[in-house]
Order: sequence, then C-alpha cells, then structure tokens
Amino acid sequence: MKGFYWPPFEVRREEPDQVEVTEASVWKGRIDTLVIKDYFWILVIEAKNSALGIDMAIPQALGYMLANPNLERFTYGLVTNGSSFAFLKLDQTSSPIYEVSDVMLLLPGRNVLGQVLRVMKRLGQQVLV
Repeated sequence: MKGFYWPPFEVRREEPDQVEVTEASVWKGRIDTLVIKDYFWILVIEAKNSALGIDMAIPQALGYMLANPNLERFTYGLVTNGSSFAFLKLDQTSSPIYEVSDVMLLLPGRNVLGQVLRVMKRLGQQVLV
C-alpha cells in the first residue's frame, strides 16, 4: 500500500459483517476501513464471491464519511472488492452532496492498480495539507 499503513494514516478494523442480498443469499466477511485524518476513507470488502459489487459498499462508506466532524473540507473515499475500484468525494459544506468516479476494473493487460495508487497518493497528499 506504499506507506498507507504508517502514520499519519490510521487503520481501523471492524467486527465481521454480513450483507443480505436476497432472503436466500447472505455474504459474510470483514470490512476494513483505512482512515487518513478523517478526510480519506478506504472501504475494502473482503468478499470471496466477486458477485458482491462495490455499489453495496458505497452507502456504508458514505455513512463513515458523513461522520467526519470537519465540514469545511471535502472527504474522499475508495470502495473496492479487490477487482473493482471507485473513488468517492463528499461535500458537506451546505447539504451533503457526493460524487462517484468511474469504476476501474482489474482486467488483464490494464494497469488499473497503478492508476488507483496514483489517485490514492494524490488524495493522501491533498488531505494531509
């Protein structure tokens, strides 16, 4: 993670969680959250079944991001299930408004992880200012 596990970054782990997709289908796993000074949240869904899309994580990520008490700056987030990645931007200056980036897919022959890391590093530098 190129230094995102060392101070000033903070890693928080949650208790095991479960997502009920249908009455007959429940996925259980652990959700990890990486927080950078409360302005950058990374929500990782550890899913064995890649059918669990990142859209399932966006509401929970926004819930964490809305808990940021510092309303004068944007809060950024990343949701991923290991093969899909999307960045979030939350503006709470007046009423909460959020944006979601295009989804980046980990496919053969595409350097998506490099692109994701570049965005993370740029956001990490921005939120530490």
